[in-house]
Amino acid sequence: MPLNKFKSNFPFHRRLLPFKVLSIAAFSSLLIIAHLPITANATELTPINPNFSKSPNYESSLWGLSAIRTNLAQSVTTGNGVVVAVIDTGVDATHPDLLGRVLAGWSTITGKAFAFGASTDGGEHGTHVAGIIAGSLDQKGIAGVAPDSFILPVQVLDSNGSGSDKSVAEGIDWATLNGANVINLSLGGSTNPFAYGGSKSCAAVGRAFNAGVVVIVAAGNAGGAGNPKNEPASCKGALSVAAVDENLNRSSFSSFDASVAISAPGTSIISSTPTFNRHPFAQWDGTSMAAPFVAGVAALVRSAHPDWSAQQVVDALIASVVDLGPVGSDPEYGAGLVDAASALGLPRQQRSDVITAIGVSTTPTVLTAQSDGSTIVVRWDSPKHSIAKSFEISSTTGETTERYVSPGNVGTISIPSSLFPDYVVVSALYDDGIVRYSLPFYDILDNRKFESSKHTTVITKVTASWSPKGLNVTYATKGPLSDVRVSLNSFAGNFFIYETIKSNLTSKTYPLAADDPARGQSISISVSTELGGKEFMLAPQYSITARSLTAGNGWFAVTGSTNEACRSQKKIGCSGTLIELKDVKTGKVIAKSWVLANLTYGFYLPSKLITGPVFVSVGSFKSAPLRWKEA
Repeated sequence: MPLNKFKSNFPFHRRLLPFKVLSIAAFSSLLIIAHLPITANATELTPINPNFSKSPNYESSLWGLSAIRTNLAQSVTTGNGVVVAVIDTGVDATHPDLLGRVLAGWSTITGKAFAFGASTDGGEHGTHVAGIIAGSLDQKGIAGVAPDSFILPVQVLDSNGSGSDKSVAEGIDWATLNGANVINLSLGGSTNPFAYGGSKSCAAVGRAFNAGVVVIVAAGNAGGAGNPKNEPASCKGALSVAAVDENLNRSSFSSFDASVAISAPGTSIISSTPTFNRHPFAQWDGTSMAAPFVAGVAALVRSAHPDWSAQQVVDALIASVVDLGPVGSDPEYGAGLVDAASALGLPRQQRSDVITAIGVSTTPTVLTAQSDGSTIVVRWDSPKHSIAKSFEISSTTGETTERYVSPGNVGTISIPSSLFPDYVVVSALYDDGIVRYSLPFYDILDNRKFESSKHTTVITKVTASWSPKGLNVTYATKGPLSDVRVSLNSFAGNFFIYETIKSNLTSKTYPLAADDPARGQSISISVSTELGGKEFMLAPQYSITARSLTAGNGWFAVTGSTNEACRSQKKIGCSGTLIELKDVKTGKVIAKSWVLANLTYGFYLPSKLITGPVFVSVGSFKSAPLRWKEA
């Protein structure tokens, strides 16, 4: 069963990578950022410098922790002694917020063990999840729900967020046998009757729950994309977690159905990322972020009641929620918003109390920043449920910081024309002297115009087309011979070429196999020199892609994507829609499957069903003809 991690594809987020196990960090993601108030006197702002990104204090601005009352819960227990397995992309145990509490682990991808305290996360997702659960409570960086719990890292997804039903099942079983009290699964995928003949991960979830382990699973990020049923969120023994935003509404991406049991914060969540990043913190959306909040609360309950069964812990979580949506349990919110304090027996809170708590702990979020070399235009979202008197934009280049005060949600700052900023930060200033900082924003769009050299070729025209051999690029130039830069990039990011060639070579073919996935993607082509260039957008050759695979022993497989079909026709080729495998000559339907949440699909069937070339179709779209390969 293909799976994916669920982190959202909203602004500021890394693209949600297909999980042959879907990491539930976000579906918008599928594919791929949060904030905290920092107290300071408005007239005595500490200068923001390059070290800001390495030594922040976001603890007071984590709205998710405030919403579920972790401060009050942590007066009872901090999760000491509880082991939470993060079954994900690995965990960077060298992160300052996780030091000393990441145990030796295991990778089902490589079949190798992880040493205690090792950095094992090549995909960043697992470290973000681990920080929400167990980030240190030390007035530095971020904080977690159960800061004294231990993380058991189990890698079941590679650095691209890809894994399988089998790798996840093996990870669950390994964690169960190696001391996990709680398991967090911020991953999943649409159920598929043709995949493997059944769900291995569901069986493993059942074994873990029967062994006394509390299993927390992200509900999925396909709420806006067909909302297909997801596993292992829908498995027996799993506690499925939906995501809510700062207004306590269901996050638009959050999957919803009868299997949703509970809700937790899932938008604009700040947490740790691996230390190889220049700023080892990020703000992300996704049910991947919501699940670890519940896993952290489960760790607190486990610490307070070590003799309780998994069912007793789950019952305590469900019985103590803040009701959202219609009265009682419903498909969007489950029973309601998890409440750490109430789960430990403290008095319940009301929805209005949650909104008030959120209002004192949200921060600005930078949306865009564009510079022409002399000015920067910055746009941002204001903190929720609070009114700042003004905002300050800080633009930092090396040791130089420029500032500008704006009353609204967009501002312009003048900078020396010789400087281009490393990053910008937006600060919300309040009447009581409180200042709330955004995360540093590095992705500044560079719109500077450079003085051109005298003897440079000018690009006058660029075109492109598909051919049996591949992608043909043709361009016209004016001026003397010089180097030109050619860039090709597919919409989905799985095809990228950047090279420098001579301007007298006015056409070139880039080889692509007949079933290459790039043929099913829009391709952006840019040819440029120092004087600028021209761009061309090539429409996909096929609106859906298909590729045959060798399966062996008389079995055949095909995999592909419906990205372009879904974009061009809102309800055709999107998640949850039917897709068919047909014979080229007769048009006879050989097999049927379903499009998954990450817009991929797959078939696996006996070779005796195949008599000649086949193609895949969904609605009015079809793939290139395929010839099946014998192993």
